[in-house]
Amino acid sequence: LVVAVDPGPGFDEPDMPPPPAPAMIRAHDDATGVLMAALSKAQLAEWRADPARPPLVYVRPRVSRNATFDVASVAAYAAEGYQVAREALASRAKS
Repeated sequence: LVVAVDPGPGFDEPDMPPPPAPAMIRAHDDATGVLMAALSKAQLAEWRADPARPPLVYVRPRVSRNATFDVASVAAYAAEGYQVAREALASRAKS
Protein backbone atom coordinates (compact mmCIF):
# COMPACT_ATOMS: atom_id res chain seq x y z
CA LEU A 1 0.00 0.00 0.00
CA VAL A 2 1.27 3.46 -0.92
CA VAL A 3 -0.14 6.57 0.75
CA ALA A 4 0.38 9.76 -1.26
CA VAL A 5 -0.44 13.10 0.35
CA ASP A 6 -0.54 15.81 -2.31
CA PRO A 7 -0.40 19.30 -0.77
CA GLY A 8 0.35 20.90 -4.12
CA PRO A 9 -1.98 22.92 -6.28
CA GLY A 10 -4.82 21.12 -8.00
CA PHE A 11 -7.66 21.75 -10.36
CA ASP A 12 -10.11 21.06 -7.53
CA GLU A 13 -9.22 24.12 -5.46
CA PRO A 14 -11.91 26.76 -4.97
CA ASP A 15 -11.27 30.22 -6.34
CA MET A 16 -10.04 32.64 -3.72
CA PRO A 17 -9.05 36.28 -3.88
CA PRO A 18 -5.47 36.61 -5.11
CA PRO A 19 -2.86 37.32 -2.45
CA PRO A 20 -1.48 40.85 -2.17
CA ALA A 21 1.49 40.44 -4.49
CA PRO A 22 2.74 42.10 -7.66
CA ALA A 23 0.97 40.98 -10.84
CA MET A 24 4.10 39.24 -12.16
CA ILE A 25 4.37 37.13 -8.98
CA ARG A 26 0.67 36.21 -9.17
CA ALA A 27 1.01 35.25 -12.85
CA HIS A 28 4.05 33.11 -12.07
CA ASP A 29 2.22 31.46 -9.15
CA ASP A 30 -0.81 30.73 -11.35
CA ALA A 31 1.31 29.28 -14.16
CA THR A 32 3.34 27.17 -11.74
CA GLY A 33 0.14 25.93 -10.12
CA VAL A 34 -1.34 24.83 -13.44
CA LEU A 35 1.85 23.03 -14.42
CA MET A 36 2.15 21.28 -11.04
CA ALA A 37 -1.53 20.25 -11.07
CA ALA A 38 -1.24 18.87 -14.61
CA LEU A 39 1.87 16.90 -13.71
CA SER A 40 0.24 15.46 -10.58
CA LYS A 41 -2.86 14.49 -12.56
CA ALA A 42 -0.75 12.76 -15.22
CA GLN A 43 1.37 10.90 -12.67
CA LEU A 44 -1.73 9.76 -10.79
CA ALA A 45 -3.29 8.45 -14.02
CA GLU A 46 -0.05 6.66 -14.93
CA TRP A 47 0.09 5.00 -11.49
CA ARG A 48 -3.52 3.85 -11.65
CA ALA A 49 -3.14 2.55 -15.23
CA ASP A 50 -0.46 0.03 -14.22
CA PRO A 51 -2.04 -2.96 -12.45
CA ALA A 52 1.40 -4.16 -11.32
CA ARG A 53 1.76 -1.20 -8.97
CA PRO A 54 0.70 -1.49 -5.33
CA PRO A 55 -2.63 -0.02 -4.20
CA LEU A 56 -2.61 3.74 -3.82
CA VAL A 57 -4.40 5.87 -1.26
CA TYR A 58 -4.24 9.39 -2.72
CA VAL A 59 -5.30 12.29 -0.52
CA ARG A 60 -5.33 16.03 -1.01
CA PRO A 61 -5.42 18.14 2.14
CA ARG A 62 -7.43 21.33 2.09
CA VAL A 63 -4.94 24.11 1.48
CA SER A 64 -5.36 27.65 0.28
CA ARG A 65 -5.10 28.35 -3.39
CA ASN A 66 -2.17 30.58 -4.33
CA ALA A 67 -0.33 29.57 -1.17
CA THR A 68 3.07 28.95 -2.75
CA PHE A 69 4.68 31.63 -0.60
CA ASP A 70 2.50 31.11 2.49
CA VAL A 71 5.31 29.73 4.65
CA ALA A 72 3.54 30.85 7.83
CA SER A 73 0.91 28.14 7.23
CA VAL A 74 3.30 25.20 6.80
CA ALA A 75 2.51 23.71 10.23
CA ALA A 76 -1.24 23.98 9.64
CA TYR A 77 -0.91 22.39 6.19
CA ALA A 78 1.18 19.54 7.64
CA ALA A 79 -1.47 18.93 10.30
CA GLU A 80 -4.20 18.97 7.66
CA GLY A 81 -2.26 16.48 5.52
CA TYR A 82 -1.82 14.18 8.51
CA GLN A 83 -5.54 14.38 9.33
CA VAL A 84 -6.81 13.66 5.82
CA ALA A 85 -4.35 10.78 5.47
CA ARG A 86 -5.65 9.27 8.73
CA GLU A 87 -9.25 9.68 7.52
CA ALA A 88 -8.45 8.04 4.17
CA LEU A 89 -6.75 5.09 5.83
CA ALA A 90 -9.59 4.66 8.33
CA SER A 91 -12.11 4.77 5.47
CA ARG A 92 -10.09 2.20 3.53
CA ALA A 93 -9.95 -0.10 6.57
CA LYS A 94 -13.76 0.01 6.89
CA SER A 95 -14.35 -1.00 3.26
